[in-house]
Amino acid sequence: MPEDEQDLTAWAMTQAAALRALGGVVSRGENQPTDLLRPPDWEDLAEEIEGLARRDRRELGSRLALIIEHLAKLEFSRPVEPLGGWSETILRERGEIELILQDSPSLRGAVPDILADRTEVAVQLEARSLELHGETPSAGKLRKSRSGAGYRLGDVLGSWLPDTPSPSCPKP
Repeated sequence: MPEDEQDLTAWAMTQAAALRALGGVVSRGENQPTDLLRPPDWEDLAEEIEGLARRDRRELGSRLALIIEHLAKLEFSRPVEPLGGWSETILRERGEIELILQDSPSLRGAVPDILADRTEVAVQLEARSLELHGETPSAGKLRKSRSGAGYRLGDVLGSWLPDTPSPSCPKP
């Protein structure tokens, strides 16, 4: 990647498009090279480079989903002991997301869409997790409060942390 290029995702997409264009020019040439000099498979090469860009997008989505799950745990789960670990995970993941966005600033504009794509699944996954841990009432409250609404971008990437379970989720 050129020294002045700061965005891996944008670079990868540009390079993939250039490879596809070059592949089209080379494949239309009249002189067919020997097997030893055969040109690369331009389409596969372009797909692999695009995969670099998709990898960062997937990682970003996974980290957003993990934050949502842990925010839901903090907000709705009754056990007190793991609260500190959940908060630490949220803070660490927020920092990792910021590093991804520094490496690929073009993804910053995609964050709201990625968050929207991942929120409902993360909320439902966490509700199911609460049920599996015997917290069926908490799971119901999570679904009622967050299904379809989720968490706002500022809640997920900002500094907000629910410090105690909702008052409607009494401690045992």
